[in-house]
Amino acid sequence: MKRLLVLPIVLALFACTGSARSYSAPPSAPTAVVSEPPVSVSPAQSSAEAAPIMPAASNVPEEPAVKAEVKKISSTKAQVMIMNDINTIIDFRSPQEYDRGHISGAITFDDWYDGQKSKLQVDKSKTILVYDRTDRYSARNAQGLVDDGYQNVYDIGAFQDLNGEITGFKPKNPFAYTVQKKLNKDLPEFTFIILGETEDIHSYMSINHVNEIIITNSEGYYQELPVGETIIYTGDESYGFSLDDWNFDGYLDVSLMRSPGGSMHNSPHYYWLWDQQQERFVENFELEDLSDEHTLEISDHNQIFASTYGLTWHYILFYQYNDGHYVLHRKKIYSFEDRNEDYRLNTQYRTHTVISELIGGDMKVVSDEYGDWEQIANQK
Repeated sequence: MKRLLVLPIVLALFACTGSARSYSAPPSAPTAVVSEPPVSVSPAQSSAEAAPIMPAASNVPEEPAVKAEVKKISSTKAQVMIMNDINTIIDFRSPQEYDRGHISGAITFDDWYDGQKSKLQVDKSKTILVYDRTDRYSARNAQGLVDDGYQNVYDIGAFQDLNGEITGFKPKNPFAYTVQKKLNKDLPEFTFIILGETEDIHSYMSINHVNEIIITNSEGYYQELPVGETIIYTGDESYGFSLDDWNFDGYLDVSLMRSPGGSMHNSPHYYWLWDQQQERFVENFELEDLSDEHTLEISDHNQIFASTYGLTWHYILFYQYNDGHYVLHRKKIYSFEDRNEDYRLNTQYRTHTVISELIGGDMKVVSDEYGDWEQIANQK
């Protein structure tokens, strides 16, 4: 009796396994697409009606375009690339700086941010090497090229940081001026070496050009300050170099004259302020921009005194150093009536004086009066 029961079970299992191995859906078999709510498919539907739905081509995401980026490279790698004549080298410094020394084969172009981009006739697919007076300016110009569509831009930094084999720069009449001084009572003595060359422009006149400032001390500190174009008359025995506390933090800062100024009686300078956190000098562009249009002095009450004047006017601006920036907090404007070329002999002329102060975040007039200039000057 047991044998009769086992035999049907074995046959049934064999039939099931055999059908599973040999089954394959016929190619024309209808396909049921299940969604919410369920959709029933009639066996009478053709294979064309039951074909799976493909996504529309517009729904396929496109590959994002690869954006070019500036590549920062070392002086050594730049030297290797410069040996390849197919590269384009752009010197973004002033024509005067270019004439005094540049990388062989470099083209001069200092009009990039003066609305003259179209003058740069360079294939945008070519490899371009960029340098300028400072790392900051070089990086800015390199990024400007990339933003304008140039694809292969390499930033090689400040001209003064490049080695002599690249630049071929050799001063004709070199000079070296040395200053030793402590920046602060808690710091060791620093040595400042001002290097440059003297240029004879007439038989009776020469001017000095400072090329770089090297700073060292007995504890191994070393820093080079890159310097751009400078015009300093030979009568200045300090070569335009000075140490003063320009941000009132108790540490001396470096300033260097760029040029004697012009008719506005300005005094353009370079400025590097001592950064206590970085423990090195950092160039300050706010002071440099102010000096482009004014003569700067350190006055009492921890403020910068900025002045400029012409024949019929005189501006005096007072800046305070707050949170890393120079903030205008007081302004005096003098307007002179009936003033002529003999004003130094005759000071009895009518003067309109307007004084403004920073109140609630805005400059507001606090005084507006007329008076005699000699009396006003004595009140100062």
